Amino acid sequence: MPIKTSAIATILSLTLIAAPCPELAAQTTSHTVLDRLEADIGRAEDVSAIKRLQRTYGYYLDKNLWNDLADLFAEESSMELAQRGNHIQWQPVISVSDDGLSARIRSRMYQQMSRGERASMGAAIYENAVAKENGRWKFSRVHAFNTWGGGYADGWVGNASTYVPGPSADFPPDGPPTLEFQMFPNVYDIPYHYTD
Repeated sequence: MPIKTSAIATILSLTLIAAPCPELAAQTTSHTVLDRLEADIGRAEDVSAIKRLQRTYGYYLDKNLWNDLADLFAEESSMELAQRGNHIQWQPVISVSDDGLSARIRSRMYQQMSRGERASMGAAIYENAVAKENGRWKFSRVHAFNTWGGGYADGWVGNASTYVPGPSADFPPDGPPTLEFQMFPNVYDIPYHYTD
């Protein structure tokens, strides 16, 4: 929910009153402080909207709501899952660009699957990109880097699978995977979108 201008004005007056010296208060114009506060509020609203987008993606994917899932993507976008086309996502690190029109997201994913008698669990790291289109955040790139998988019977260590499905023969991708990898016990460097 946007913060009303009166709330910003109150914060502004408190900021000017709390200034440590008269010279600083004189240098700090109300417009400068107001601009900074509005930018900070805008950034917080963007981060909240991006977290909601990421969680909605996981829900739609888990429930096979493909049409709803497609609506979360920008006009020009890509998706790479397990080197092909119940996702719980944790610990998002969101970096919004200075102009507020794009952002990058890194998050962890944990999934549980059951296909007939084969029950398994697995994990991945998402490195995604989003763009603001007509005032709404949408995915411009979704890329899941699978890290481990295994059956419930022996656990992820005793029954580790290095198998990554790769490109689908039935629904081939528009292009090759941007990075080929294998899962645990193999280790590979998943690229970070940030340095700190």
